[in-house]
Amino acid sequence: ERASRGAMISLAVFLAVFGFIFDMYLAVINFAYLVNPCLLCALTYICQAAIVLAAGALYFREAKEDKSVSEMRTFGTGFLKAWPAYLGAVALLLITVAAIALQAPGMPEDNDGVACQGPGCYRLPAESQIPALLRDFEKLQQVNVDTGGLQSVEGAADAYIIIHEWADFRCPHCLHATELLQQAQERWPGRLRVYYRYFPLDGNCNAAIQRKGNGWSCNAARASVCASAQPDFFPAYYHAIFGLQNRNVPPEWDELERLARMNGGNWDRIAQCLQTGAHMQAIKRDVNDGLKLEISATPTLVLQNRLLPSGTPEKRGFLAILDALVIQREGPAAIQEFETRFPPRGAAQ
Repeated sequence: ERASRGAMISLAVFLAVFGFIFDMYLAVINFAYLVNPCLLCALTYICQAAIVLAAGALYFREAKEDKSVSEMRTFGTGFLKAWPAYLGAVALLLITVAAIALQAPGMPEDNDGVACQGPGCYRLPAESQIPALLRDFEKLQQVNVDTGGLQSVEGAADAYIIIHEWADFRCPHCLHATELLQQAQERWPGRLRVYYRYFPLDGNCNAAIQRKGNGWSCNAARASVCASAQPDFFPAYYHAIFGLQNRNVPPEWDELERLARMNGGNWDRIAQCLQTGAHMQAIKRDVNDGLKLEISATPTLVLQNRLLPSGTPEKRGFLAILDALVIQREGPAAIQEFETRFPPRGAAQ
């Protein structure tokens, strides 16, 4: 019985240490690489460390009474005796993963049941659904966001759907939200005007963030603000900076200059702007406007002076709201235009 107990304890220590090492690897990724570290995950690291300490204390106490506990053969015996339990755990894990994979939606489908890609992938909501969509939208918190003096903008000046997006160039969810806004503008050209607001998650240029980062988020925001003085060039540059995430390239100054020249911008004008304090005032204004809305995460969007929940909007629901707003204003003409630009699959071309 003592030999069996020693074998189980030595095996438990091994597994606890293995789990701790793996958790430390995850901790490095969490705090060194993620823009928004998962603070709740830190509790699991603490719990794993406590398990290691408890297992270690039990191990040393047992080793004092039985020196064979520290021998390799004891560990081997423990593993052989415990293999049915481990095999069962592995089987349960595989079943769980398979069940999640089967339920995962994967690439969303459009109303025709085909994989959904592009701005016209979802069909328009039925006209009977429009009032309910608008009622639900109007239940969102109403806010007042001033657009005066804002230059980081994309979309027609006479557009009637106004969107503000507070984002950080190093935030993956912000990239997804910005890509969604691009699709929305392609879905309803001329109707949307998007104000790109800056909320760098770096204390070097955002007083609301205590932790100072490597400065990359600030570099990108500063260059983007200065590029906004070149309105014909700005949208391409803004999206190109976000595109650095797809190549895992940080927005260092050499790369920001290369992107500007590659997209037809005047880097010398940007460099001159960076020598002044005006661009920092623009970032400060965006941060302060975001704080007034009690922004707690990026991205955060305001649509028609309605504050959306933080995070990337769910694509189908977000596009449906835009559809409803356009159809409410333009009526059947908008529906006809959409069907012409994005005919249903199988329709005669």
